[in-house]
Amino acid sequence: TPYNAGKSSYMSDFTYTDPAGLLRSAATGDVAKELYTAQPNTILDPIKVGSSYLLLEVGEDTQDEGMASYLSMFYDYYSGSQNQQDFSQALYTSDAFEDNFLTTFLTVVLGQ
Repeated sequence: TPYNAGKSSYMSDFTYTDPAGLLRSAATGDVAKELYTAQPNTILDPIKVGSSYLLLEVGEDTQDEGMASYLSMFYDYYSGSQNQQDFSQALYTSDAFEDNFLTTFLTVVLGQ
C-alpha cells in the first residue's frame, strides 16, 4: 500500500489492505516513516492501536508489469483528470466554500 500523504484519490490508501482500519488508525507520520524506510523483510516493533497490537512485516517493492504498461498508456489522461477531481474535492469540502450559485445566477446573470 503506498503512503498517500495528500489523500489523493489517484492513489489507494490503507482502506484497501486494512479493512478493519487498525493500520489506518496507527498511520501517523512516525509510523509511516518507519514503514517506508525499514529494510525489506524485517518485522517492526509492535504498534498499539486501542486494545490491539499490530505486528508488521515490511515486504519488498516489486513492479507489476501489467500495471506499468497500463499507467504509461493512460497516465496523461488520469493525471489531469485526477488533479481536477482532487482540486474540486478540496474546494467543495473547504469550510470557506459557500454554495450560492443559484442566487448569484438569478441576480447577476438573469437580473432577477
